[in-house]
Amino acid sequence: MIKTREFKALVSLLDDEDQMISSHINERILSLGVNALPLLEKAWEEYTWNPEVQLKISELMHHLQYQKVVEGLENWRDGDQKDLMEALYWMACYSYPELQREELDNMLDAIIRKVRPGFNPDGHPVKQVKHINQVFFDELGFGPNSRNFHNPANSMVNQVMLTKRGNPISLCSVYYLVAKKLGMPITGVNLPNLFVLMYPHETMPFYINVFNKGLIFSREDLKEYVRHLQLKMEPVFFESCSHWDIVVRSLRNLHYSFEHLGATDRAKDIQTLIDIFSK
Repeated sequence: MIKTREFKALVSLLDDEDQMISSHINERILSLGVNALPLLEKAWEEYTWNPEVQLKISELMHHLQYQKVVEGLENWRDGDQKDLMEALYWMACYSYPELQREELDNMLDAIIRKVRPGFNPDGHPVKQVKHINQVFFDELGFGPNSRNFHNPANSMVNQVMLTKRGNPISLCSVYYLVAKKLGMPITGVNLPNLFVLMYPHETMPFYINVFNKGLIFSREDLKEYVRHLQLKMEPVFFESCSHWDIVVRSLRNLHYSFEHLGATDRAKDIQTLIDIFSK
């Protein structure tokens, strides 16, 4: 690890008039990896008198924090992918780099503590879903962020659990995580223009539209939805999707949000994350 005195000397050269020197300093700091982040944070506070250096420090911090997100999602991709929250955590870290995984687990546990009373693990699946709906939507107030649909925060699981607002897939993700913790065999379904959940019941599987207060609908209703979109009936519309699919679709939503806002650099960052799952 670099010594504090040496690091301060590097930072002092960030605004050197010689472009070759400043570029070399950038590369040297970036080569230190995430270990440089605490030192950069301290340096940023010490350079309040020099906005130009502060800006360069901020850019270096963003680059290193982004690399943490890239590495986190790559590790998740190469692992068993059972822990959906882990991938959603790394997505959220893109905009909230100080976020700790424990914070997400605590927020999820708080929701489950509200849902568990009155939940019958041996009850009929429809009654189980209706109980979750009553707590999730009526008591806790989860719902769509229709007024600001393209807000990137709608794709950040920490903000969705905090504000109780999100888009179809982020609301489904939180609902799904709650249901799985309660032992329900719920899965995701990657529909065109909408993400829903499915309860794969032995005799009569049914679907849950979390974006519409947990509306329960049948396979025939789903067929009607596809016909309404004038699309060919594809098996994937009726089948469970993987955590991989959920993460990729979540990233695509986030990419579109940044594009919609004209945040080109951030959209490029998210496209790189999407590309990770194409390798």
